[in-house]
Amino acid sequence: MNPELRRNLWIELSVGRLIAVPAIFAMVAAIFVLREPGQWRTALFTTAVAVFVVLVHFLGTRNAAESVTEEVRDRTWDWQRLSSLGPWRMTWGKLAGAPAFSWYAGAICIAAIVIASLGAATKPTGWIILLMVGSALAMHGSALAVSLQASRKASRLGHRMGIVLLLPLAIGSAVLLVNSQKPGAGAPTAWFGTSYETIPFAAVSAVVFAAWGVFGAYREMCRELSVRTIPWAFPAFSAFLGAWLAGFASPPATALEGTILVGLIASVCATYYAIFADLTTAVSLRRLALHARARQWRRAAEEVPLWAATLAVACVFAFAAAVLLDRKAQAAGTAWIGLYPVAIVLLAARDCGLLVFLALAAKPKCVDGTTLLYMVLLSGLIPGVLQAFSEPLAAVFMPLGRLNGGQAAMVFAAHVILVWGAAAWRWRHLQRAYDGA
Repeated sequence: MNPELRRNLWIELSVGRLIAVPAIFAMVAAIFVLREPGQWRTALFTTAVAVFVVLVHFLGTRNAAESVTEEVRDRTWDWQRLSSLGPWRMTWGKLAGAPAFSWYAGAICIAAIVIASLGAATKPTGWIILLMVGSALAMHGSALAVSLQASRKASRLGHRMGIVLLLPLAIGSAVLLVNSQKPGAGAPTAWFGTSYETIPFAAVSAVVFAAWGVFGAYREMCRELSVRTIPWAFPAFSAFLGAWLAGFASPPATALEGTILVGLIASVCATYYAIFADLTTAVSLRRLALHARARQWRRAAEEVPLWAATLAVACVFAFAAAVLLDRKAQAAGTAWIGLYPVAIVLLAARDCGLLVFLALAAKPKCVDGTTLLYMVLLSGLIPGVLQAFSEPLAAVFMPLGRLNGGQAAMVFAAHVILVWGAAAWRWRHLQRAYDGA
């Protein structure tokens, strides 16, 4: 047996817990069932779903995330990293072991759901269970990936924020599951112009996202255990997420138009997430430069920061969106609207430059927090104050919404030149310091 899984099972599944969980669930279910004896199936189904969401989605996700955070806090994670376990065995050992107690309770809830569904031929019990399990796995894998990113940066705030970002998924799954027993729950969902039954569609989507979540945890574990990988998975997920969300776009937007525009938004958001989730230092940038100078392209690709990879995907979407919007602008007689996607990507490039500029400081401190502060100042506070005096002056800092697409792109291009020029100046200064050492 996987030693990491065995260790977690010893911790999570004590005899007392194994006995207490079914007894407590039986008492909780009895409270709600006895209130409405004539509707005992509905009461048992709702209770089982609610308990599953609380114990598997919420508690299980917390345990999956804490499986790394607690070891970092207790100073035992370095011993784990030095073990002979590979990244995949370590990943599934933690994903299956840390939330083992939650899954044990969840199995009891699933059994109760099956019992409550007996005789209800119209209820898609199998799809409902698949949705429950898939959404839980998606949350566990994502939580473990976020926890690994936060531990790499010694950021407790990053770990907490990652868990908070997963809460809407759990709440949405709970609402969908509870409503699945109500009349009219089988209303179709339109996706890329085709109607699908809501519960089966959600279940299949949950399984796909579960695969992405587990794969994301595996990739982050590879990075944590110093297994070299090329950072293509996170940009690919951002593109997939954009395409999946674009399926819900309603006419007159076509499938291609929705995919391009929503893909641009998703990749830009992923870029900003990567700015704060990934670790960018002068040492990592120097390794990238040295490999590129030696024409070791694969080694250089392995050192590319996540935000750079997702920004490249955003540039592709921005170019496609610019072509698309330019054609629509010509038909409607609106000028320069096609350059708004370019302006948005240039804004993201400027903020990435701020991160690099601060990371290349002689004594970098709180790079993420300082980057966020500068982003808020340049994009919000300073133009907000200047707007009271002069609208054109405010547009120099934040042209979106104040200038047309071409002017906004020119302003942000100037920002990019200034910020990346300052970063290049610091890079040359740092290089001289290394050469003189």
